Amino acid sequence: MLSGALYKIKEGERMLVQKENLINIGRYACGDEESCYKIRHCIPEEIEWYTQKLPSFLSNNLGYRILGVLYGLKGDGLSKNDISRIQTKAQEQIGYLLALGEIASIELNKDWQKAAIELAKGCGSMHHFIAEALALVQWIIAEVELCKQLP
Repeated sequence: MLSGALYKIKEGERMLVQKENLINIGRYACGDEESCYKIRHCIPEEIEWYTQKLPSFLSNNLGYRILGVLYGLKGDGLSKNDISRIQTKAQEQIGYLLALGEIASIELNKDWQKAAIELAKGCGSMHHFIAEALALVQWIIAEVELCKQLP
């Protein structure tokens, strides 16, 4: 059974799984009408607005659903030392991730058409931001699972 903390972290992880959605958003913005039916979380008329707000939303998600609940991992049976080690690593990474999110936000707002092309190709600052954030969250989940297995 998951504690509230680990559940929230896994919920945050699910929100970061955006690669295919971003590719479809980019393709639709570049004229591929079929991609319209594959877009999640927004209607086609809102893709530019939604995508431009996504870095801010995901940064908030990192703070609220990930970093903000690490203290609660004691409910999963982790020791104070394990929780402290995970919190330290996460806090070391958060500044870097927020900077990546800011870069993505600036690029998405500066030139939407160029950003849409990068989204469609699966590259660019937005994809990089999400990949790095997802790597941290998956590391946290793996560490929690590992610590739960240790006596």
